Amino acid sequence: KSLLHWVTNNQSYYNRLQNGEKISRLSSERISQLKAIGFDFNEKADGENWVEQTGPDRDNVRWNQRVQELQEFKEEHGHFKVPANVE
Repeated sequence: KSLLHWVTNNQSYYNRLQNGEKISRLSSERISQLKAIGFDFNEKADGENWVEQTGPDRDNVRWNQRVQELQEFKEEHGHFKVPANVE
């Protein structure tokens, strides 16, 4: 999946948590990890927003890889507005 989809999924999970839904895919530890790199859960990324409808997170390694990719993207571009063409 693209970085954009990962970003928009986590924004959606966070906003659903804020509305009282129970979302097991986004733990408080993961929220803290994203906040630590300055991630804004309300900033809209370029491209379409969609919510993944598959099962629970399978691999923390993949999560950590995406956080690293997101941090690198922000360092390079100065924002979290990931375009749709970034894998």
